[in-house]
Amino acid sequence: MPTHDPQKPEPYEDVEDEAEEEFVLVALRRLRSVIEHANWFHRLGQPMGEDTRRMAEDFVSQLGFPDAWVASVADWEHAAIAAENPDINSDSWEAEEQQRIHLTNEAAIAFGEDRLQDALEAITATAGPIIFDAAANVAVMWGVEDDAIVEAAAGSALQACYNAALVIASEEEESHPFALKFALFEAGHWPVGIAGQTFNIF
Repeated sequence: MPTHDPQKPEPYEDVEDEAEEEFVLVALRRLRSVIEHANWFHRLGQPMGEDTRRMAEDFVSQLGFPDAWVASVADWEHAAIAAENPDINSDSWEAEEQQRIHLTNEAAIAFGEDRLQDALEAITATAGPIIFDAAANVAVMWGVEDDAIVEAAAGSALQACYNAALVIASEEEESHPFALKFALFEAGHWPVGIAGQTFNIF
């Protein structure tokens, strides 16, 4: 009479795993499509709508800074000042880095390190040219000649795409701070960062 090996997964478990992996792959393909069709940076300097402000408030709260005040940045000059603030890469940067490490570990376990790396590379390969071209075009429209700040905006958006892919691969909720930050970029803004008690959004 055959005996059951508790270390060996049941056939239905394999099917469930395959279904979950397929779900993740579909979601990652959908993310690539969103990246391709998003109107990057098209609302820079414009007032935030109610939904955008709510996303920004949810982002800082989920990241661990519920007392941070959401503020609009009017132009590239002020965005550059906000981005160069010495506090911009302190506690909030560390909080995001810890989230990134956690998601990477979770996604590698759930998805496999090699497949995760391939998926992330596919996302950045898609997003990079699109985002940097969009940032350059918007900079021309604004008459911006400071290449460094334009590249900073594009680099931040590219990182947001990478982090959004990690959220999907680790099967986190849409309320995750990285998902919310990506949504702010998708809405056409640049969430510059938290400086002190202010979350600056261009």
